[in-house]
Amino acid sequence: MELHYCERFLFVLRFAHRIRLSRNRMYICICTGITDSDIKRCVEQKGVEDIKGLKAELGACGQCGKCVPEARRILSACQVEKSFEKSGRKAA
Repeated sequence: MELHYCERFLFVLRFAHRIRLSRNRMYICICTGITDSDIKRCVEQKGVEDIKGLKAELGACGQCGKCVPEARRILSACQVEKSFEKSGRKAA
């Protein structure tokens, strides 16, 4: 099965995200002490899909704002992972 360019990119993004989260926790929001694992758990358990939802659920991204780009990246990776799970595709 050949994947479209965008699908391959998203596949790689998903794979890299899983490796990064499995090794150790990385602090994303220093102001509130939120880690990448906290964000992923919030997405999986509470269905958060955007920065506004993260701010409401965890209090992240509400102080200085320097964590917003990385939090968005993690949210995007989680959404890609969800879409792969829904479509039945799995990483090798």
